[in-house]
Amino acid sequence: MKLAAYTVADEAVAGSPRGAQLERLIAQARSAGDTIVQVLADDGEAARLPLALRRGGGSLLHQLQNKHVDGGVVLRLDVAFPAAGERLARLPALLYHQGLALQGVEPTLYASAPPTIDDPATLRWALREWGGRAPYGCQFVDGRLYREPWTWPTRDRIAALRLDIGLSFGQIRLCLERFGLRAPDGGRDWSTLFLRELVETHERIARVALRDPVANDPPPLSAAREEPADYGDDDDPPERRAARVAFVGRWISDVAATYAPAAPLAVFVHGA
Repeated sequence: MKLAAYTVADEAVAGSPRGAQLERLIAQARSAGDTIVQVLADDGEAARLPLALRRGGGSLLHQLQNKHVDGGVVLRLDVAFPAAGERLARLPALLYHQGLALQGVEPTLYASAPPTIDDPATLRWALREWGGRAPYGCQFVDGRLYREPWTWPTRDRIAALRLDIGLSFGQIRLCLERFGLRAPDGGRDWSTLFLRELVETHERIARVALRDPVANDPPPLSAAREEPADYGDDDDPPERRAARVAFVGRWISDVAATYAPAAPLAVFVHGA
Protein backbone atom coordinates (compact mmCIF):
# COMPACT_ATOMS: atom_id res chain seq x y z
CA MET A 1 0.00 0.00 0.00
CA LYS A 2 0.96 3.62 -0.52
CA LEU A 3 0.83 5.28 2.89
CA ALA A 4 0.95 8.80 4.25
CA ALA A 5 2.77 9.04 7.59
CA TYR A 6 1.67 11.41 10.34
CA THR A 7 3.51 12.33 13.51
CA VAL A 8 3.44 15.00 16.19
CA ALA A 9 6.78 16.40 17.33
CA ASP A 10 7.18 15.96 21.07
CA GLU A 11 10.80 16.40 22.04
CA ALA A 12 9.88 16.01 25.73
CA VAL A 13 9.31 12.28 25.23
CA ALA A 14 12.57 10.57 26.10
CA GLY A 15 14.20 8.87 23.14
CA SER A 16 11.48 9.90 20.71
CA PRO A 17 12.66 12.90 18.66
CA ARG A 18 10.90 13.35 15.36
CA GLY A 19 13.77 11.97 13.28
CA ALA A 20 13.96 8.69 15.20
CA GLN A 21 10.17 8.33 15.07
CA LEU A 22 10.10 8.64 11.30
CA GLU A 23 13.00 6.26 10.78
CA ARG A 24 11.22 3.56 12.78
CA LEU A 25 7.97 4.30 11.00
CA ILE A 26 9.52 3.99 7.52
CA ALA A 27 11.37 0.80 8.49
CA GLN A 28 8.19 -0.82 9.81
CA ALA A 29 6.25 0.06 6.66
CA ARG A 30 9.01 -1.35 4.46
CA SER A 31 9.11 -4.60 6.44
CA ALA A 32 5.35 -4.98 5.88
CA GLY A 33 5.70 -4.43 2.13
CA ASP A 34 4.24 -0.91 2.20
CA THR A 35 5.68 2.40 1.02
CA ILE A 36 5.43 5.74 2.81
CA VAL A 37 5.06 8.29 0.02
CA GLN A 38 4.56 11.39 2.16
CA VAL A 39 5.32 12.51 5.71
CA LEU A 40 2.97 14.96 7.44
CA ALA A 41 3.77 16.50 10.82
CA ASP A 42 2.41 18.99 13.32
CA ASP A 43 4.11 20.53 16.31
CA GLY A 44 3.19 19.72 19.89
CA GLU A 45 0.99 22.80 20.26
CA ALA A 46 -1.16 21.77 17.29
CA ALA A 47 -1.85 18.45 19.00
CA ARG A 48 -4.29 20.28 21.27
CA LEU A 49 -6.58 20.85 18.28
CA PRO A 50 -8.94 18.29 16.74
CA LEU A 51 -7.24 16.39 13.94
CA ALA A 52 -9.16 18.08 11.11
CA LEU A 53 -8.16 21.56 12.31
CA ARG A 54 -4.41 20.88 12.23
CA ARG A 55 -2.40 21.59 9.10
CA GLY A 56 -0.82 18.15 8.88
CA GLY A 57 -3.73 16.25 10.41
CA GLY A 58 -6.26 17.91 8.13
CA SER A 59 -4.10 17.06 5.12
CA LEU A 60 -3.95 13.43 6.28
CA LEU A 61 -7.75 13.17 6.45
CA HIS A 62 -8.10 14.90 3.06
CA GLN A 63 -5.71 12.49 1.36
CA LEU A 64 -7.39 9.46 2.91
CA GLN A 65 -10.92 10.57 2.07
CA ASN A 66 -9.97 11.42 -1.52
CA LYS A 67 -7.97 8.17 -1.92
CA HIS A 68 -4.74 9.94 -2.84
CA VAL A 69 -3.07 7.30 -0.68
CA ASP A 70 -4.17 3.81 0.32
CA GLY A 71 -3.83 4.40 4.03
CA GLY A 72 -2.31 6.48 6.79
CA VAL A 73 0.07 5.61 9.59
CA VAL A 74 0.24 7.49 12.89
CA LEU A 75 3.13 7.06 15.29
CA ARG A 76 2.57 7.90 18.97
CA LEU A 77 -1.21 7.72 18.81
CA ASP A 78 -1.46 8.93 22.41
CA VAL A 79 0.55 12.06 21.54
CA ALA A 80 -1.32 12.68 18.29
CA PHE A 81 -4.65 12.57 20.15
CA PRO A 82 -3.90 13.92 23.67
CA ALA A 83 -7.30 15.57 24.03
CA ALA A 84 -8.98 12.21 23.50
CA GLY A 85 -7.29 10.64 26.55
CA GLU A 86 -9.22 7.60 27.65
CA ARG A 87 -11.64 8.19 24.74
CA LEU A 88 -9.08 6.67 22.36
CA ALA A 89 -11.01 3.42 22.64
CA ARG A 90 -13.78 4.91 20.50
CA LEU A 91 -11.44 6.03 17.71
CA PRO A 92 -12.50 3.15 15.41
CA ALA A 93 -16.10 4.39 15.54
CA LEU A 94 -15.02 7.95 14.69
CA LEU A 95 -12.98 6.75 11.73
CA TYR A 96 -15.92 4.65 10.58
CA HIS A 97 -18.03 7.81 10.34
CA GLN A 98 -15.31 9.18 8.04
CA GLY A 99 -15.49 6.12 5.79
CA LEU A 100 -12.21 4.80 7.21
CA ALA A 101 -11.26 1.75 9.24
CA LEU A 102 -8.63 1.17 11.92
CA GLN A 103 -6.49 -1.71 10.70
CA GLY A 104 -4.15 -2.25 13.65
CA VAL A 105 -2.74 -0.65 16.76
CA GLU A 106 -0.23 -1.39 19.51
CA PRO A 107 -2.46 -2.07 22.53
CA THR A 108 -1.00 -0.09 25.41
CA LEU A 109 -2.83 3.22 25.67
CA TYR A 110 -3.47 4.90 28.99
CA ALA A 111 -5.07 8.14 30.06
CA SER A 112 -2.53 10.51 31.58
CA ALA A 113 -5.08 12.78 33.26
CA PRO A 114 -8.26 10.95 34.33
CA PRO A 115 -11.26 13.28 34.62
CA THR A 116 -12.60 14.45 37.94
CA ILE A 117 -16.26 14.03 38.84
CA ASP A 118 -18.52 16.91 39.87
CA ASP A 119 -20.47 16.61 43.10
CA PRO A 120 -23.48 14.45 42.10
CA ALA A 121 -26.05 16.68 43.79
CA THR A 122 -24.69 19.78 42.04
CA LEU A 123 -24.68 17.99 38.70
CA ARG A 124 -28.22 16.68 39.15
CA TRP A 125 -29.70 20.10 39.93
CA ALA A 126 -27.76 21.75 37.11
CA LEU A 127 -29.18 19.25 34.64
CA ARG A 128 -32.75 19.77 35.90
CA GLU A 129 -32.33 23.53 35.46
CA TRP A 130 -31.55 23.03 31.74
CA GLY A 131 -35.22 22.42 31.04
CA GLY A 132 -36.66 19.67 33.19
CA ARG A 133 -36.74 16.84 30.64
CA ALA A 134 -33.78 14.55 30.20
CA PRO A 135 -31.15 15.63 27.65
CA TYR A 136 -30.79 13.50 24.53
CA GLY A 137 -29.11 10.21 25.41
CA CYS A 138 -30.30 10.32 29.03
CA GLN A 139 -33.36 9.44 31.06
CA PHE A 140 -34.78 10.30 34.47
CA VAL A 141 -35.44 7.35 36.78
CA ASP A 142 -37.03 8.10 40.15
CA GLY A 143 -35.98 11.73 39.82
CA ARG A 144 -32.36 10.87 39.03
CA LEU A 145 -30.58 11.26 35.70
CA TYR A 146 -28.90 8.33 33.97
CA ARG A 147 -27.37 7.60 30.59
CA GLU A 148 -29.96 5.91 28.39
CA PRO A 149 -28.17 2.76 27.17
CA TRP A 150 -29.63 2.73 23.64
CA THR A 151 -29.23 6.40 22.60
CA TRP A 152 -26.18 7.38 24.66
CA PRO A 153 -23.67 5.85 22.18
CA THR A 154 -25.09 8.08 19.43
CA ARG A 155 -24.77 11.16 21.63
CA ASP A 156 -21.20 10.24 22.54
CA ARG A 157 -20.17 9.78 18.91
CA ILE A 158 -21.76 13.08 17.86
CA ALA A 159 -19.74 14.93 20.50
CA ALA A 160 -16.56 13.09 19.55
CA LEU A 161 -16.94 13.91 15.85
CA ARG A 162 -16.77 17.57 16.85
CA LEU A 163 -14.38 17.53 19.81
CA ASP A 164 -11.90 14.87 18.68
CA ILE A 165 -12.09 14.93 14.88
CA GLY A 166 -13.07 18.58 14.41
CA LEU A 167 -15.96 18.21 11.97
CA SER A 168 -18.27 21.16 11.42
CA PHE A 169 -21.88 20.80 12.55
CA GLY A 170 -22.90 20.63 8.89
CA GLN A 171 -20.52 17.73 8.32
CA ILE A 172 -21.89 15.97 11.41
CA ARG A 173 -25.42 16.33 10.02
CA LEU A 174 -24.28 14.64 6.80
CA CYS A 175 -22.73 11.78 8.80
CA LEU A 176 -25.96 11.25 10.74
CA GLU A 177 -27.99 11.33 7.52
CA ARG A 178 -25.61 8.89 5.83
CA PHE A 179 -26.04 6.34 8.61
CA GLY A 180 -29.81 6.85 8.86
CA LEU A 181 -29.77 7.96 12.50
CA ARG A 182 -33.06 9.49 13.60
CA ALA A 183 -33.22 12.87 15.31
CA PRO A 184 -34.87 13.07 18.76
CA ASP A 185 -38.20 14.05 17.14
CA GLY A 186 -38.11 10.89 15.01
CA GLY A 187 -37.25 12.67 11.78
CA ARG A 188 -34.03 12.74 9.78
CA ASP A 189 -33.32 16.46 10.13
CA TRP A 190 -30.83 17.16 12.93
CA SER A 191 -30.90 20.82 13.97
CA THR A 192 -27.52 22.55 13.95
CA LEU A 193 -28.53 24.40 17.12
CA PHE A 194 -29.40 21.08 18.78
CA LEU A 195 -26.03 19.60 17.79
CA ARG A 196 -24.18 22.66 19.12
CA GLU A 197 -25.96 22.47 22.49
CA LEU A 198 -25.31 18.72 22.66
CA VAL A 199 -21.58 19.20 22.17
CA GLU A 200 -21.33 22.12 24.61
CA THR A 201 -23.03 20.15 27.42
CA HIS A 202 -21.68 16.69 26.67
CA GLU A 203 -18.62 16.52 28.90
CA ARG A 204 -20.61 17.51 31.97
CA ILE A 205 -23.49 15.18 31.20
CA ALA A 206 -21.01 12.37 30.51
CA ARG A 207 -20.22 12.27 34.23
CA VAL A 208 -23.62 10.73 34.95
CA ALA A 209 -23.57 7.03 35.87
CA LEU A 210 -24.48 4.54 33.15
CA ARG A 211 -27.64 2.58 33.84
CA ASP A 212 -27.57 -1.17 33.35
CA PRO A 213 -30.43 -1.84 30.89
CA VAL A 214 -31.33 -5.16 32.56
CA ALA A 215 -31.07 -4.00 36.18
CA ASN A 216 -34.29 -3.84 38.20
CA ASP A 217 -32.98 -0.96 40.29
CA PRO A 218 -30.32 1.23 38.63
CA PRO A 219 -27.38 2.41 40.74
CA PRO A 220 -27.93 5.81 42.38
CA LEU A 221 -26.32 8.88 40.87
CA SER A 222 -24.24 9.24 44.03
CA ALA A 223 -22.48 6.01 43.07
CA ALA A 224 -20.46 7.95 40.48
CA ARG A 225 -16.78 7.79 41.39
CA GLU A 226 -15.36 11.02 42.74
CA GLU A 227 -11.75 9.84 42.99
CA PRO A 228 -9.47 9.52 39.94
CA ALA A 229 -10.27 6.37 38.01
CA ASP A 230 -7.80 3.48 37.91
CA TYR A 231 -6.82 2.83 34.32
CA GLY A 232 -4.52 -0.06 35.13
CA ASP A 233 -0.83 -0.57 34.44
CA ASP A 234 1.49 -2.74 32.39
CA ASP A 235 1.03 -5.63 34.84
CA ASP A 236 -2.59 -6.04 33.75
CA PRO A 237 -3.33 -9.35 31.99
CA PRO A 238 -3.54 -9.10 28.18
CA GLU A 239 -7.29 -9.70 28.13
CA ARG A 240 -7.92 -6.72 30.43
CA ARG A 241 -5.74 -4.44 28.31
CA ALA A 242 -7.53 -5.59 25.17
CA ALA A 243 -10.94 -5.01 26.73
CA ARG A 244 -9.97 -1.53 27.93
CA VAL A 245 -8.63 -0.40 24.59
CA ALA A 246 -11.32 -2.22 22.56
CA PHE A 247 -9.67 -1.85 19.18
CA VAL A 248 -10.45 -4.34 16.43
CA GLY A 249 -8.55 -5.56 13.37
CA ARG A 250 -5.31 -7.34 12.74
CA TRP A 251 -2.24 -6.63 14.85
CA ILE A 252 0.83 -5.24 13.14
CA SER A 253 3.56 -7.87 13.28
CA ASP A 254 6.35 -7.26 15.78
CA VAL A 255 4.98 -3.81 16.61
CA ALA A 256 5.59 -4.18 20.33
CA ALA A 257 9.22 -5.17 19.79
CA THR A 258 9.78 -2.49 17.16
CA TYR A 259 8.17 0.48 18.87
CA ALA A 260 8.10 -0.44 22.59
CA PRO A 261 5.01 0.10 24.79
CA ALA A 262 5.49 3.88 24.93
CA ALA A 263 5.00 4.31 21.18
CA PRO A 264 1.59 3.10 19.96
CA LEU A 265 1.16 2.94 16.21
CA ALA A 266 -2.08 2.94 14.24
CA VAL A 267 -2.85 2.34 10.60
CA PHE A 268 -5.94 3.89 9.02
CA VAL A 269 -7.16 2.33 5.79
CA HIS A 270 -10.09 3.02 3.51
CA GLY A 271 -13.42 1.53 4.37
CA ALA A 272 -15.40 -0.62 1.98
